[in-house]
Amino acid sequence: MSSDAKRKVKSVDYEGRTVEYYRDEHGVPHVTATSWLDALFGLGYMHATDRPTQILFSRAVASGRSAELISDKPELLETDRYFRRIGLHRHLEAEVGALDKPLGEQIEAYCDGINAGIQAAGRSLPMWATGFYPDPWDPAAVLLVGMLLSFGGLAVSQMQNERLLIDLIHAGANETALRELFHPRLDDLDFELIRRVHMSNQLSDNALDLITDLPRLAGSNAWAVSPARSASGGALLASDPHLEINRLPAIWYEAVLRWNDHYVMGASLPGCPLFAVARTDKLAWGVTYMKGDTIDFFIEDCRPGGATGWQYRRGEEWLDFRRHDETINRKGGTAEVLPIYENEQGIVEWNLTADSEPGCYLSFLWTGSFGGGGRAIATWLDVINAENTAHAMRIARDCPQPTLCFVFADTGGHIGLQGCGRFPRRKRPD
Repeated sequence: MSSDAKRKVKSVDYEGRTVEYYRDEHGVPHVTATSWLDALFGLGYMHATDRPTQILFSRAVASGRSAELISDKPELLETDRYFRRIGLHRHLEAEVGALDKPLGEQIEAYCDGINAGIQAAGRSLPMWATGFYPDPWDPAAVLLVGMLLSFGGLAVSQMQNERLLIDLIHAGANETALRELFHPRLDDLDFELIRRVHMSNQLSDNALDLITDLPRLAGSNAWAVSPARSASGGALLASDPHLEINRLPAIWYEAVLRWNDHYVMGASLPGCPLFAVARTDKLAWGVTYMKGDTIDFFIEDCRPGGATGWQYRRGEEWLDFRRHDETINRKGGTAEVLPIYENEQGIVEWNLTADSEPGCYLSFLWTGSFGGGGRAIATWLDVINAENTAHAMRIARDCPQPTLCFVFADTGGHIGLQGCGRFPRRKRPD
């Protein structure tokens, strides 16, 4: 019996694209194609075949449509309000329109694969159980999943940590003890001002569990060893992206792609054509968090009034917030309109209404709000075709999000670390 027969090679034909794949003894798919675009099509096909519920439900939650598409449960409605306020979905169409032709073609090939896979596999059991009907996967969905990866781990944890500090002050925690614990960060903090801030309700445990189950970088470690310090005489690389093997399904998806004389193998992200930890015939890489502080809270002095319904103070002047309304549709229920107020310092966390009291409220601003989702996807794709460590470092340094440290090693024995991501510009302390 031939090796191909033992491997049960299967062929996929879809709108002019043809790929073959088989699964090895560990269940890992090996995709063979005649071009890079067809290889990306094959990756999308395998993602949709094995992880349809993961990618489709993640899009529904991250876009704030889970109560509309999945179920009108209280925790899903909570997460919809949360993600509509965060606004990962708001500028996706503009970013898609700004994609250059090569990047757009790669993303479209991947989307074709997902749509072919969903068409072949049909609706999963959870989709049948919830009455979920998937929309086609498109470039906006790819960028949304990439944004979710950037926001879902580090930014969320930073928000929770800063909110915890504010909650401790509101709860009457000892001021001297807090200043000592966080010295020198709280030396100039106005505790009385913090106590005057109106606090929004925290997410319920069920809603928080849903958010933490979404694709995210939970933590990581990575090392590279030069040939001078390795027993083999070659460069070594090890990367641990904290795969959370206790999750079903796992965040990551192991796959092997082959096209022409090239290959890439490693941990990919379902819903997005990126490999976080991988190797090619020339290069290996991994990533680890830089722990960049990419999200901040601000205190705004607010009052009702003005053309948009609410204003904020700058010195002695009162200025109108910008406002837009988010309509949250609910499966079998009445739609809800969520007003979002924002200014140059971010989005007001509180649900301001005509009945809200004037006073101090929190707003927040995240570096991902400035766009760059397309550029981030381009970075991950371009690294796959990098010639060596130096080339890969030049590619990675322009990645706008998330804040990461790429670790590289190549077949020539070169290793490198490259930081990337946007950081807020802050005044230096005196």
